[in-house]
Parts: sequence; structure tokens; C-alpha cells
Amino acid sequence: LSTHTPAEKYKNILKNRPETYYKEYLQNKYQKVYGTPKWAQVKPKEDEEDSDSDNEILKHSNHLAPMKTKKLAKGTLEIKALRDINKETQNEGPWVTNLQFHPTSTVAFVAGLAGIVSLFQIDGKENTKLQSIKFERFPINCAKYLKDGTEIILGSRHKNCFQLYDLMSGKTYQTQLPHTVTNAKKFEISPDGKTIAVAGRSGEIHLISGHTKELITTIQMNKKCTTMAFTPDSRSLLTHGESEEIYVWDINSRRCVHRAVDDGCLAAGAIAVSPSAQFIATGSRQGVVNIYDTKTVLAEKYPQPLKILLNLVTPITSVKFNPTSEILAMASQFKPNAFKMVHLPSFNVFSNFPTYQTVMHSPLDIDFSPNGGYLGISNDKHNAYLYRLKHYGNY
Repeated sequence: LSTHTPAEKYKNILKNRPETYYKEYLQNKYQKVYGTPKWAQVKPKEDEEDSDSDNEILKHSNHLAPMKTKKLAKGTLEIKALRDINKETQNEGPWVTNLQFHPTSTVAFVAGLAGIVSLFQIDGKENTKLQSIKFERFPINCAKYLKDGTEIILGSRHKNCFQLYDLMSGKTYQTQLPHTVTNAKKFEISPDGKTIAVAGRSGEIHLISGHTKELITTIQMNKKCTTMAFTPDSRSLLTHGESEEIYVWDINSRRCVHRAVDDGCLAAGAIAVSPSAQFIATGSRQGVVNIYDTKTVLAEKYPQPLKILLNLVTPITSVKFNPTSEILAMASQFKPNAFKMVHLPSFNVFSNFPTYQTVMHSPLDIDFSPNGGYLGISNDKHNAYLYRLKHYGNY
């Protein structure tokens, strides 16, 4: 491991490896003016369409166009456990706080409280490590891709700065936050990448430019903010926290334009907006997950949930929609195997996962690959699990 990885060393790590897709991705990002990279034009062979094969390798593409698949059926889910994403390392920390699939390349990162972020080539078989970066005295609480996946931005509860890793150059650098921003343990990035929302300690939400990393403004809730989510169009930010109210902020005017009461909620632990913008899910510290029609939350003071889910009994810490908005995953880190997936729009919980034999420990972070073919779940025992959702034909 190294604190600073020069571009030359990073290229040497990738040289002569089988991960040619990611290698060429890095190289060709600098060559957009010369046309589409050749590897992005590769067409899958017709005999590679058996999605049930144990030896299947999901299709690679730099521009991952969603496959046309039939609607997901309720009831049971075709799911298969694969080799852990971080099986090769497992040194990111006992608490693997973050995992995320790359938006345009078959790569995922895993990060944890040991201050290490690792990148892996996702093929469902080997999941070969591409790189690991160590940030000294910087336990990673929050990490996300930025700038269309060319950077990873990392935050810690103990530091008022961002650490950034540039996938293009292989270098790391630090950006100091304004003195009013005491830490960056919880932040969200708008889908357009223009705004970073950082939760403060006493209800503040600091809006920071995704380009310059400078403070734009600070908005204020009446209670501490514990969870946030941007709408898919990046125009609105929803914040929730230690009260029953969901705040709706207009990003352009930086004003609170609406408040909605989250049904039965005393304090919130998670919120998410579906990629289709049709649904909003909230998870409370009482273990309840509410699913709303987005329009009602944005317009009504007391919106009625479309569904109230009582399947988990400990505080909800994660809710995540899949890319097609057909699955909602929900989890609580306060109980082993406290994880469920819900079919949308029927709102029925899938009955076959997890099973009694599933060993998941405490689920910390959840992510789906860009086209829904993979599910990743991290925990407090060094693991970043990988599952194949067979309904979805590619990465």
C-alpha cells in the first residue's frame, strides 16, 4: 500500500493484467476527441447468452446501456452468491463502511475504517484487485464516485477535509473544508455531480461545489440531519433526521420549499429516491420502512405511505433502490442478517433471500451495479459480499 500512487506506478500495476477493460478505460478517457474506444464497441458473442450458467461473465461496456428485460416478477428472486468483492484483500477494516459500483466500467471500490480504499475488476469469478490506497489516520466513513467516476471522494468523522483519489492519474490529494464544516462523515452527491451536501452536527447541511469543493451555502434544519437524498433531476434535496419531518430543498434557490411528516416516524435513519423518481423510501429508528409516491411527499403535509413495511425490528440504517426501480433493499446494521428486498410496485417482500443459511453479519452498505446484474453488501466483519441477480442480463 502507498499513500500517494504516481501515474507511472499505477499503470505498471495494470500492465500485463487481464483487466484490459479498465486499463483501456483509464487510457481512453484522455482520448475522447479521437472517437469511441475500440473496446467500447465490442459486441457480445451470441453463444454467451446463458444467464443461468455458473461460469457466466457479465458483459463489459464503457457505456452501459440498460438491457431490455421483462418486468421483474414478485415472490422469489433468482439470486446467487459469488466470490466476495474484496476476497483478495479484506484489509479495508472490520467495518467496511462503503462499496460502490463504477457507473460506466465493470469496477467497484470498497472502503472502510482502516482508511483503505480498494478497487476491483468485477467479473463475478475472480474480482481481481486493481489497486489499494491507504490514507493515514483517516478512517473512511463515507466514499463515493465523483466526476462521472474519474474520482473517488472520501470523508471521515474525524477530519474537516475530503481526501480524493484521481483514477486518471493514480494520485491522491486533500481538499480542506471551510472551518464551519467540522467533518465529512455523511455526504451525498447530486446525480449531475454539481453539488455535494454534507450533513453537519446540529441540523446544518453544507452545500459544496462538486467542481471547486468550495462552500456554496449552508442550509439549516430544526433538528440534526441523519440522512439525505437528491432527486434524480438534481433539482431537489430531501433531508431527514431526528424528527418526524422530511425537508424538501430547492437547490437553485437554496430554500426549504416544503416539509412533509413521515408517517409514524420519530427519528429517521435512511431515505432514498427511486431512479424513476416514482417512489421515496424512508427508514426509521423504530424499524419501520415507509414507501411513498414521490408526488405526495413533495406536495402534501401528511402524505400517506403506499406501503408500511414492518419486516425489520431494529433501527433502519440503509434503503436502496435498484436501477430499474423494481427492487428496494432495506437493512439494519444493529442486527445480524437484518436485510430484506421488496418487489415494486407490488410491495411484496421477496421470500427467498436472505435464507436461514445466509451469513451476512451486520449489513452496512448496499449498492446495485448500473444495470442491476450485481448486488453488493458490506458488513462489519471485513466482507463486501457480491450476489448475481439473474433476472438482469448484464452488469
